[in-house]
Amino acid sequence: MLMDYQDWIERERRFRIKLLNDWPEARDEGIYRVCQSCKEICLCSEEICPNCGGLDITKVKQNQEFILGSTNIRCKMRYEALFCSDG
Repeated sequence: MLMDYQDWIERERRFRIKLLNDWPEARDEGIYRVCQSCKEICLCSEEICPNCGGLDITKVKQNQEFILGSTNIRCKMRYEALFCSDG
């Protein structure tokens, strides 16, 4: 069954924001990893952007409101790999 992107991304955003807020550098200093190609907020373990596949991920200081209400967690490439592949 194909999961609707809107339902999936809302669940994914809640999960990823929790992980981001548990990361000491983000929680204590407001430092997040952001893809410079598409501005996706990446987890500390991600070397490739889950939204665009970009490799230019750098640390950026952001405020908490930016993260909590973020539309910068899209994970489009990840969604397509999970639900739209032919295999």
